Amino acid sequence: MGKNIFFYPFCELLESCNIPFTANISGLQITCVFGRVAIKSLQHPERIIGETFTDAGVDELDSIPMPKGEKIVKRFRERLRGRTDSQFFLVSSPEGFSTCYEILQHNPNPGTKLIRARTYDNYHLSKSYIDDILASYDRNMARAYLEGEFVNLNSLSAYYAFQRERHIAEVPKPERGTTLHIGVDFNVHPMTACVGYFDGDTYKVFSEYYVLNSNTFMLADLIYADYGGDYPIIIYPDPTGGSRKTSSDISDLEILQRKGFELRYRYGFTQRHSLNLTNGAFDHDRIVIDPSCTHLIADLEQVVTDNYGQIEKPAGTMLTHISDALRNVILINSLEKEQNRDWVRV
Repeated sequence: MGKNIFFYPFCELLESCNIPFTANISGLQITCVFGRVAIKSLQHPERIIGETFTDAGVDELDSIPMPKGEKIVKRFRERLRGRTDSQFFLVSSPEGFSTCYEILQHNPNPGTKLIRARTYDNYHLSKSYIDDILASYDRNMARAYLEGEFVNLNSLSAYYAFQRERHIAEVPKPERGTTLHIGVDFNVHPMTACVGYFDGDTYKVFSEYYVLNSNTFMLADLIYADYGGDYPIIIYPDPTGGSRKTSSDISDLEILQRKGFELRYRYGFTQRHSLNLTNGAFDHDRIVIDPSCTHLIADLEQVVTDNYGQIEKPAGTMLTHISDALRNVILINSLEKEQNRDWVRV
């Protein structure tokens, strides 16, 4: 991801400015007359050792759990010894009272400066961008993303915007030929899926699978037997199914593909991101669930987050799996809407 977000665009910037440089793609390093730029993975802060930097910056720090985020800040500060006036900066959308709040506002080092960049003030963005944020997220998240404010997101209930009286209603089985959108969570005990369709922008869940001691072959057979002959089917799987294998020869994603299902999934998006989008969909009444989907409803009411806003998954729990499947559907469809925005270029 670092290549697409920073490495290649920075190389293009140097080229446009006629600045000679050398690029080490495998090592993610760029060297020019002004110095060397190295890209580091935030997933492994323990590997940030043995180097000296003059300056350092971290992007989207709050997308990482707070204990790891604080370790990243500590490691970079220890490496900033290349000059006496080294600069360290953080750029991030605020995600509750997490690392950025602690480092920049609650317990800042001397000389720390906090700059809030309001989305409304960015004239490079079209109005549709802001409208999409307001439509995609709940009020708390919209305030965080648009105003740059630290707001409390750790309500303990992971799906705090879900309300029985608003989001549970009878959902009829769709007519033949309607495209089914099925979220899948790969797990052996239980193997779960939620089955629904889109009515405009509203995702309507009319059935669920909750199969104990199962595998992907069995789930794929069940889905095909129930719907394969009458409905186009799009599956939204957990992307880890690309490496997870039910058998020694074929991955879980390949099992679904060989059954003739279309697959939609994306790598590189955090649990927090999908939670925010799902709560936003509930807050805007864009999810309706049939009362027969008892396991999904139980998840939405009982799954909780820890002090860092991450979903708690105790060993052996029967919860969290089917709501993960629901989030897969909401995440991908919300991302597709985001990527269809009109951008203003100047």
